Amino acid sequence: SGGSGGVILDLRQNGGGSLTGALNLTDFLGPSSVNSQVMFSLQQQSQTTDYRFGVYGSNLGITDSSKFVILMDGSSASASEVTSAALKDLGIATLMGGQSYGKGVGQNVVGLLDGSGVYITSFELLSPLGNSWHNLGVSPDYSLSTILPATPTDDTLLQAAIEFIETGSVSQATTSRRTTKSPLLLSVPPYTHPWDGGSREGLQ
Repeated sequence: SGGSGGVILDLRQNGGGSLTGALNLTDFLGPSSVNSQVMFSLQQQSQTTDYRFGVYGSNLGITDSSKFVILMDGSSASASEVTSAALKDLGIATLMGGQSYGKGVGQNVVGLLDGSGVYITSFELLSPLGNSWHNLGVSPDYSLSTILPATPTDDTLLQAAIEFIETGSVSQATTSRRTTKSPLLLSVPPYTHPWDGGSREGLQ
């Protein structure tokens, strides 16, 4: 609003969280033109459940991917990858930075007799095009080196995103060829950081 020239969503160092939160955020960021299209799919055993745009919240109304940039790096994982993969696959946003971590599975809590519980990995998430990013990661449209910690006055990736929104190009890109697939063929070690929102509980 107020004549904003573009939107930058910074998901660097974002290890994920609530899957329901990712669902609501991604729906909010999608334009009305993608309503009813698949946002992501949840595959559990032999069953696949599709979650679609236009069901969980009002749309922000972004229609030009050259004006919407998502920043990501190797610590962007889990729920943040849900948002990145969906908005990239449907051409809603342009991804910049490094390949994401590659955690495309989630857990359910199984209660034990003593009142405790254990997290069991029980489902996999798929992008709108049916791609799994687990152990692969989501690839950026523009691969740019990210040096952390960045500061508000010294953040080359942020400056590249601003440059892209203003000019439509990125002079700092390490590659000028845009990628066309959500996953990169790069294996990563298993994700070990706790993910407190991996359960599908609360999804409608």
